[in-house]
Amino acid sequence: MVNQNVVICMSTYNGEQFLPQQLDSLIAQDYPHWQLLVHDDGSGDHTQQILAEYSQRDQRIQVRADTPHLGVVKAFLSLLAEQDADYYFFSDQDDVWAPNKLSQMIAVAKDFEPTLPGLWHCGFVQIDADGVELPEQNWHLYKDASFKGYLLNNNVIGCTTMFNRQARDLVVAKWAQMDVSALFMHDWLIALIASGLGQVLTVDQPLVGYRQHANNVVGAQGQHRWRKLLDRLTLKKKLKIWQICRQDQQFMALYGQQLTPANQELGQFMADLLHRWRPLKQVRFAKQHHLTMHAKARDVQFRLFLWLPLALRQRLF
Repeated sequence: MVNQNVVICMSTYNGEQFLPQQLDSLIAQDYPHWQLLVHDDGSGDHTQQILAEYSQRDQRIQVRADTPHLGVVKAFLSLLAEQDADYYFFSDQDDVWAPNKLSQMIAVAKDFEPTLPGLWHCGFVQIDADGVELPEQNWHLYKDASFKGYLLNNNVIGCTTMFNRQARDLVVAKWAQMDVSALFMHDWLIALIASGLGQVLTVDQPLVGYRQHANNVVGAQGQHRWRKLLDRLTLKKKLKIWQICRQDQQFMALYGQQLTPANQELGQFMADLLHRWRPLKQVRFAKQHHLTMHAKARDVQFRLFLWLPLALRQRLF
């Protein structure tokens, strides 16, 4: 196999507890041609000291110095402009990668059409704070890799992804015009790009130990689950369908002209939900094109959203 250059992007924040285990798992990869680019988002613990020690030990680890607080989405996406590579990976600070993760995913991608943006995501096992595998939970609720599917749903978890330079270049090209606050998550944006303009593919191997603990930014169990539920009940935060429509609107503004006519129609439908109230037409369109959210409770929310006047949509969602 011809050596492919790999860039791994990591954003850290107060990650001292698990960060060394993840860095060790990267160093242990059987594919050596990688560089790790790290943005620390203002940690107040020993995270920066750990990163400094590892970067001295392994020159492939590069820590971006003196950068401001960016938030998780902007931090990850901004790292993509730092260095050209054949493939890009996102890495969380608290997971553990199988030693053959890079080699297996690169091998699967070798026959992909090089002019198209592509994203691959692998399987994973959930582990607890002690690294013990948790009982199986159904995270991959669906395998719809179409653009239509990603307009309303996301089964791509950042730490399981690899995407090619063509997908990365599309992010970098639009960076100056991008409203990052409108994006739900960085991995979802790449999935929209790949599904709309190229392809999303799966690697049917569990290559990541996806750690679940009380301080997860995304996917946490336990006390944060109840806090998020309370926020939703009190409408402290916008509910998910509003955020998804904002993301789709942003995607269409940036990339809509490059889509096929059929995908343009689907994407514009979602973007228009923020400022057009045509309930009968919108309900009919969603039914005709089988636009659904795969979690039942979320789909009920979506159906309700279609009927509500714009003022109520903005107030409730």
